[in-house]
Amino acid sequence: LLFFIWQGLVAFRMISEPFVWQKAAEIQVIAGGIKQVDYNLVSKTAEPLFVHIEAADPWVSIDKTSLTITGSGQLEITFAPSLAGPKEARIRISVMDSLGLLQAGYTVDCARLTVIPRARYSAFLARKYLEGGATTSVPDTSLSLSSLSLMKGTGIEYESSHIYMPGDSIRSIDWKHTARYRELVVKKYRDDYGNSAIITANLTATSADEADRVSNSLITTVFALAMNSMRGLLVVYDEDKVVLQTPMMPANALLKKVLNLIENITFTRASTRYLSLPDIMMLNRTRKNLVNVDLEPAKRLLDILDIEIDAFKMSTSRHPLSLPMNRVTAYIPPPATIIPITALNHDAEALSYLLPELKARGYRIIDPGVNKKAFSAISASLS
Repeated sequence: LLFFIWQGLVAFRMISEPFVWQKAAEIQVIAGGIKQVDYNLVSKTAEPLFVHIEAADPWVSIDKTSLTITGSGQLEITFAPSLAGPKEARIRISVMDSLGLLQAGYTVDCARLTVIPRARYSAFLARKYLEGGATTSVPDTSLSLSSLSLMKGTGIEYESSHIYMPGDSIRSIDWKHTARYRELVVKKYRDDYGNSAIITANLTATSADEADRVSNSLITTVFALAMNSMRGLLVVYDEDKVVLQTPMMPANALLKKVLNLIENITFTRASTRYLSLPDIMMLNRTRKNLVNVDLEPAKRLLDILDIEIDAFKMSTSRHPLSLPMNRVTAYIPPPATIIPITALNHDAEALSYLLPELKARGYRIIDPGVNKKAFSAISASLS
């Protein structure tokens, strides 16, 4: 009996103060970014301890959940916060002595995070770029190099020259100026509107995180165009009206307007969609297949499809984006690129009608990735 009492006392002593707790790390991270830190568990006893670890927050992950510690052990903790603001990252540690007699649990603050909004960081770099400062880092742009290379002019009228960037065609290298400046210089040729972008921006969001993603996507998209000496046109709208429509202009000038716009995002209550977005291309194909079928059920189905398509067209025509897009595409022909920056809330149905129609006319559509899950429904009809 005395032996078991003694073992119990030893076990209690081991797990009552099992570790020398590491001081919480001070970390700065951009919202939506990832940061990894090493957390050391230094045991106060020479006996092995059985440890189970789990994250107390959904945006914290740990490389090991169970381990045996003799002396010390190391954890790799990954933080991926989506919302901006100060945060404390916690982990839950359950400790059992080597004999399995006693177990104790602890909640430990492993890090204190300052989460910087995506848009604030992107706006800082964009202003630095516009002021002519050297940008040692560039925000994750919404446009890939492959997308940008498709948009660059390939005509015959010379427009400007710039330092070679990844994605530029080797055939456009200006060897004369390259030899003079000892740095690769590339010629850019005007291609009417083929190297221009029509950017539509929906300044309506249902949460602070959604507003941050929309603002960041708008800044980084125009930033990418500016760094590649491209032109753009901006149509900004909300749930009720068109807020701003610019003429076609150099992306540098457009970037200045965007930086003044990002504070004007309005918030709306999130609505629940019970039906999937309509696929206008599929509806038109189905209607075409039924037109020549001389059966009564097919005719009734055709009538239903006509009602649905007409209702779809009517709701789209009433949306604030419809009229400016008709005007813009009337004087900017394909193959201009259309970049819809939106969280797909009130404009989801309108875009699911407009974008497939515009792609069928020859426009290129690029998804900047604000709401990839919702945009995937439209992407199916675009393909």
